[in-house]
Order: sequence, then C-alpha cells, then structure tokens
Amino acid sequence: MIQIIRQGNLKSPVIRFECHRCNCVFEADKDDYKLILTSDGLAYITDCPHCHKRVAYMMTTDRRYI
Repeated sequence: MIQIIRQGNLKSPVIRFECHRCNCVFEADKDDYKLILTSDGLAYITDCPHCHKRVAYMMTTDRRYI
C-alpha cells in the first residue's frame, strides 16, 4: 500500500536563462524551452525574448554515476 505523507509540487520547472548577446536574464517554464542531448550532456534551449537569438542552459552529467 502506498500512502501520501505530504503532497508534492506539480508546477512545471522554471529555468533561468542568460543571453550573452544582449545580457538579458529571463525565466522560462516547461512550455517555452526544449531539452536536447549534446555530446557534453543535456542542454535546455529557448529563444531570448529581447533579441530573439537561441540561448542554451547546459546541464552536464557525469556518466560515471549513471
């Protein structure tokens, strides 16, 4: 039997991005970014709302612990 002790937060994760072209700092929720697999690990990508260029947030994974 599974019993819930405390209900979790079902809000979609919000990620903070920083555009290095125009120095804009913004947050995007799950509907606004994509998760892609790169040779170095995982990256979240979206477009900057100010200059409309592609911005990436790298999530490196250490493959020794997978």
